[in-house]
Amino acid sequence: MGKISLLLVLMLLLAACGSAAPTPDSNALFTVVASTLAAVSSETAASVPPTEAPPTETPEPEATATETPAPTPTQEEGRINLATGATTGVVTGRVEANQRVSFRAGAAANQVIIANLFTPASTAILEIKGADGSTLLADSLRYNSYRTLLTKTQDYEFTVIGGNSAQDFTLSVAFAVPVSFASGTSSATYTGKTVGGNPVTYTIYATAGQHLSVSVNTNASDAALTIWGFNTGEPYARAQNGVTNFNLNLPATQYYIIEVVPQGGRTVDYTLTVSIP
Repeated sequence: MGKISLLLVLMLLLAACGSAAPTPDSNALFTVVASTLAAVSSETAASVPPTEAPPTETPEPEATATETPAPTPTQEEGRINLATGATTGVVTGRVEANQRVSFRAGAAANQVIIANLFTPASTAILEIKGADGSTLLADSLRYNSYRTLLTKTQDYEFTVIGGNSAQDFTLSVAFAVPVSFASGTSSATYTGKTVGGNPVTYTIYATAGQHLSVSVNTNASDAALTIWGFNTGEPYARAQNGVTNFNLNLPATQYYIIEVVPQGGRTVDYTLTVSIP
């Protein structure tokens, strides 16, 4: 009888072990994670247009007094830093004849950057390279302004190259904020504050024939909108005209640059709404 009881106990223990939760299947878990990542990547890709090679040689839109960047009083050596809420970094200095002075800044893939170099004689030139060794703007082109759509997240080096005489310089680089719509919506709202008298820059990719609507809730004497085409350089709205509400059936498929420009260098709180119905 004792042997039968012991055997019964052993059978019950084995049955209990048999009902334990099975070890997770690592291959199945990997498949679930991979599927989730693929879905996220697919959704993200839907909001990012195909990378294009924009005609970056196109001259920048005509500058105005309110769009001229103000020098930054202090700067970290060799680095372009953005103040809180700013999209434009500004560095100032002096470059000797044929001297090279370099600054670095990090930026993300699918981000538009707009660089402008100002010198009294306009003889200094700009060179831009990626940390991976790629050249975005060669010094042989002898440009002092450039805009491009970045294809890689990394540090970028902006080099000021002196002309035939020593000059003071101001280098400004705008890192545009990509406008994106939440799933199922056709508009986005951003709140911010202008910093250092510089515009706050946004960008949106849209196709020809779509209707773009942009508004900023400011008094036109405090801040207004400048809007222009990335590929064409054509201006569609100018802040000096006091534009705070903008509507246009878009003429071309490209990125559109949207700037909230403070009038007279003011510090202005704003709410920007961008929609494509």
